[in-house]
This record gives sequence, C-alpha cells and structure tokens, in this order.
Amino acid sequence: MDNHIGLKIKELCKQKGLSGAELARRLGIKPQAVQTFFNTKNPRTDTLEKVLDAIGVSKEEFWGLAKPTPQVEEETVTIKKAEYTAMLEQLVKYQQKELEDQKAVIEKQAQQNQTISTPAESSISK
Repeated sequence: MDNHIGLKIKELCKQKGLSGAELARRLGIKPQAVQTFFNTKNPRTDTLEKVLDAIGVSKEEFWGLAKPTPQVEEETVTIKKAEYTAMLEQLVKYQQKELEDQKAVIEKQAQQNQTISTPAESSISK
C-alpha cells in the first residue's frame, strides 16, 4: 500500500481529535498539503518528523517501537497548579518585602540628604 504512512497519520489525527485543518495550522501549511499526506503521498523523513511532532506522537510510537505516552490526569495538573500558585504567592510576598525595604532605604537617604542640604542652604542665603 503506497499511502500507508498517510493513512496512519490520518488515523492518529482522528484518535487525537485533530482535524486536517488544525494539523495544517500547526504545521504552517495549506490544508490541501495535509490531504496529500493523508491520501496519496508518503512524506519525507524530515516532514514526517514535523507532522508527528505537531500531532504529539514520537517516532517510536508511530513505528510501534514504544507504547503511547500516557495522558496527564487532570488531578495531577491541578496539584501542580496549586503548587505553582503557592510558589507565586511566596514570590509576591518576597518581592513586596524587598520593595518595602528599598522604600525604607530611599526614605532614610532622603531624610539624610535633607539634613545635609539644610545647613548648606542656610549658608548660601546669608
């Protein structure tokens, strides 16, 4: 069968819920070129690698040398999001403290400058 690879690509897209138009968008090509992959032509090796990457399938999976990569469960993603959110909150608190410290240093310097400049101003006005 001369379009075996094209049929396999088409089937993978179907399994992943990926339309030919979406695959074309991801690849930056016209939908007609994707239809060519599906229907008649076997893509070159470099093109096949780009298509597989756009579909989210490794070469090993495609050729049946490896098991499909399991999908990440929503619960795992939620935990990671919670951890990420906690880290961001800590970072914001740290940055707020740093800003407060910097503000205190600036205010102290401004007071010192005011104290230093006051005698000079009085001697100039005499």
